[in-house]
Amino acid sequence: MENSVSGSRELLPPPAAAIAEGDVSASLYLTAQRWRSYLLEHSVAFRRLQEERERGWRSAALDEWYARRLANTTPSSATGATIASPSRPAFELAVKHGTQVGNGTTAFVNADVAALAKRYQQHARRIMQHAAGTFFTALPRVSSLGSSNAAVNPAPSAPLFLDLGCAPGGVSKYLVEDLGWRGVGVTLASADGGIDMDPLLLQECARSDASFVLLDGDVTQPPSTWSRSAAYAHVEGESYATNVSAPSSSSASSTVCEADALLLSVLLFKSHSSSEPRFHFVNGGAVLDHGQRQRWDRAEEAALGSALMPSCGVSARGGVNCEDASPATSLPSTCAETAAPILPWFSLLVPQLRTALTYVATGGALMLVHGAPHCASLFILMRCMEEVVDVAPATSSSAGRGSVHVLETMHLAKAPIYVLWTGVRPPRNGQTDSVEVREIPDAQTCLLEALSTTSPRVFPLCSTSSPPSTTSPGYSRSLLHEKQRLWLGESDEGFKLAVDGFQRYGHLVEAVWERMEAFLRQRRERAEREVHGGGGGALHGWRAASTAGLKRMRSDG
Repeated sequence: MENSVSGSRELLPPPAAAIAEGDVSASLYLTAQRWRSYLLEHSVAFRRLQEERERGWRSAALDEWYARRLANTTPSSATGATIASPSRPAFELAVKHGTQVGNGTTAFVNADVAALAKRYQQHARRIMQHAAGTFFTALPRVSSLGSSNAAVNPAPSAPLFLDLGCAPGGVSKYLVEDLGWRGVGVTLASADGGIDMDPLLLQECARSDASFVLLDGDVTQPPSTWSRSAAYAHVEGESYATNVSAPSSSSASSTVCEADALLLSVLLFKSHSSSEPRFHFVNGGAVLDHGQRQRWDRAEEAALGSALMPSCGVSARGGVNCEDASPATSLPSTCAETAAPILPWFSLLVPQLRTALTYVATGGALMLVHGAPHCASLFILMRCMEEVVDVAPATSSSAGRGSVHVLETMHLAKAPIYVLWTGVRPPRNGQTDSVEVREIPDAQTCLLEALSTTSPRVFPLCSTSSPPSTTSPGYSRSLLHEKQRLWLGESDEGFKLAVDGFQRYGHLVEAVWERMEAFLRQRRERAEREVHGGGGGALHGWRAASTAGLKRMRSDG
């Protein structure tokens, strides 16, 4: 991180990707000039990344390179389909044949899911061991000799994890196969446009003593709506109903999994459970791929242009109470909180944050994917999370406390990043005896209220009180606009929070931006060498032009 940048400091033009997409995210991005100017002024890594993205967009050689890759791919070659570097994802096929991906259909429809999950597993192993190897530790293997001494030296119980948006299963495979942990994965059912799971991991799910249980569920909906995955029917060769409604206590022991499996079942989240489960690690990794984003963008545009629905009230925990909303069928949610988030990339981020804070164990860890790290909202969130989970930037006096890490996704050409907090200590009900302290909203409540479109609270820290709620349509639109300005860093309060967050955590994000810039530069230079070295030929014509948008979508999405 630097205090100044070399060369010209004039504001770079908005990336062509933002203009080309023409969606809600783009229009909001183009309004956030104050924060963008600050990053260009104070972050060499950000400026170099933006400049490299623009060079890639203007590179005819990179257009031709993508056209050659597309032309050399046969319809049966689906083994490499991923979001960032697929050999033939559904979106590419649609571009080539002049059609569109189906309404809300995942672009992974032709992918080799097992190979894809293996790649994600390898990536999870690399970044998580490097960032927090002392937290992600493998259980000791119990040999036959060791088992005889189990009564004297019992083996530690396997840590429990919750993997939101787990498909195709890479992170869960790492935790189960590499570390020996046990956990629950939640993913949108494939029938609803979700991504298929790794079949090898599904076979593990079908065992009576399974270390991993898969649930079909929408992460924007309450966990009580999640149900046993329909994928079990394919693995077990059975055709039975998969929507497990909340059973009575007399039948609880016969559903999904046995009681000796650490309650790894859908019952874990049912409303009649005696206590909320606690997970050693919660991963909020749910994202929308290009096919799924089509229907989500349509819902956002419609919802943001209308009055916000007042029927979803703020819960006691500061979240939005959507329990009265019916489970979604075509869209991820019918609740205003998820249909019209403050910012588009909050659509999945905020529900996953709420779930993670609810279920993570004290001393555990949570990880979230943030889709727009170039925007002020990332640094505002990281600043606020200091008070929510009691984890601050590492200092010489913070040894033994939790820590914060910023990690790259498997797709360095893409903008999203992971933020990992370890050793978290979220507030729990009943932990404070002081009446005066209990009457003050805790940091978690303040943050979740500020992230909710239905709460009148704007400022995410507890230094200000929440104004009384007003439900008029005009007030709702004004409130949404005010919250957008804060999280985009356009208001004075939001800008100050974002600068504070950047000064504390900017060096962590910049390290990822530097790796992104190097990857994009090397890819462009390689394409230029290959194209200029011969072999382009007739491909430089209409094919390069027809796939220019494809390159842009894949590079900057």
